Amino acid sequence: MPRYIVSRLVATALMALLATLVIFLIANMVPGDPVLAQLGDVAASNKAFVAEWRAKWGLDLPLWERYLIFLKGLLHGDLGVSIASQRPVLEDIGQYAPATIELATVGFLLSLLLGVPLGMLAAIKRDSWVD
Repeated sequence: MPRYIVSRLVATALMALLATLVIFLIANMVPGDPVLAQLGDVAASNKAFVAEWRAKWGLDLPLWERYLIFLKGLLHGDLGVSIASQRPVLEDIGQYAPATIELATVGFLLSLLLGVPLGMLAAIKRDSWVD
């Protein structure tokens, strides 16, 4: 039994690590340059200013090093600062979480209110048009 628990814990840790890697890679594959998107076309002509911003946000580092920094911050509960809003990411999440929870709750309740009765009806009227 302890061997099974250890194997499940190792599998869970590997899956969590893989999930963070996929999330990180997807975020880094977004087309366009986040620095130029933030600074606009005017700053694009000033190469030194763009390089300074890349260094400020750590975008001049290799991908593997940025992933390790991302992982360290994630483990410490620090999701960093949003390039778009210039605020901590946790503040942005906190701002939009209530609306997200509300939408998810409404969707869940609607699926429950419609799905259970329709499933019961399909079970009762087996092999009919309802099923």
